[in-house]
Amino acid sequence: MIYVMGHKAPDTDSVIAAIAEAEFLRQKGIDAEPVIQGPVSPETQWVLDKFELDTPEIMTSVAGKEIVLVDTSEPSQLPDDINEAKITSIVDHHNLGGIKTAETLHITIRPFGATCTIIAGQFQEKDFGIPARLAGAMVCAILSDTVMFKSPTTEGKDRRTVEKLSIMAHVSPKELGMEMFRVKSNIDNETVQNLLARDTKDYECSGKKITVATLELVDIKPIKKRLPEIKAEMKKNHAGGRSIILLIVDIIKEGALMVSYTDNDKKIEKMFMGDWKDHEAYIPGIISRKRQVVPILNRHY
Repeated sequence: MIYVMGHKAPDTDSVIAAIAEAEFLRQKGIDAEPVIQGPVSPETQWVLDKFELDTPEIMTSVAGKEIVLVDTSEPSQLPDDINEAKITSIVDHHNLGGIKTAETLHITIRPFGATCTIIAGQFQEKDFGIPARLAGAMVCAILSDTVMFKSPTTEGKDRRTVEKLSIMAHVSPKELGMEMFRVKSNIDNETVQNLLARDTKDYECSGKKITVATLELVDIKPIKKRLPEIKAEMKKNHAGGRSIILLIVDIIKEGALMVSYTDNDKKIEKMFMGDWKDHEAYIPGIISRKRQVVPILNRHY
């Protein structure tokens, strides 16, 4: 059995990519099963329910198992015992992480907006069929990761893939995307801890660990009234030794409210120019953590 998994704090692309890659491997005659490293977000659960797909089982230890990685190759985003697993392949759309393997493996990394775009291409290359329900979920995954094509990570391949998958699934990408992002934007009943953990990734920049969390909302006004409790939680986390940046992305206005509690907030303020006050600033034009935030942190933090 080969287990297909994405990163910790799984987002929609990570979860659906694991399901899609497992289906692709099964069509190749390989016994494969998708797994996740933790609970799914409300958005992802909505996608799974809408297209009647089972939520993958949670797996946090992979020692002695054969693993296919999707949507990440960053060790900090993988199980602690990942070095005790046999990684057979990686399918990703991020920069190549620092993972090391004992054996050669298949690696497919493409600069697309979503991992599901790459996997859809794998199906096409082999002339394999994509089930309609899976095709619909893959549309959601691509729209989610590209922020409905507003992210600078978006490529023409992402748009063309969504067009093809939408026909297979008999869905309207625009209507589906807006419905999905309305679900993502519903934060009324979410705890501050859940909001900060919803879409978070850990990185190592200049030898220091830093967490970058993202909230993508149709309108950021409702969350502003919760900023005091969000900041209090971030301050508590930083006091415990954790550097954290939160990006609250306004999908419609295409900018982000950035909140920073790190070991060097003054440096963060210089890297991301804005009217900083009380650990926060609105930065116009920032939508993508992967393309617009993490590379700057890697170069200058």
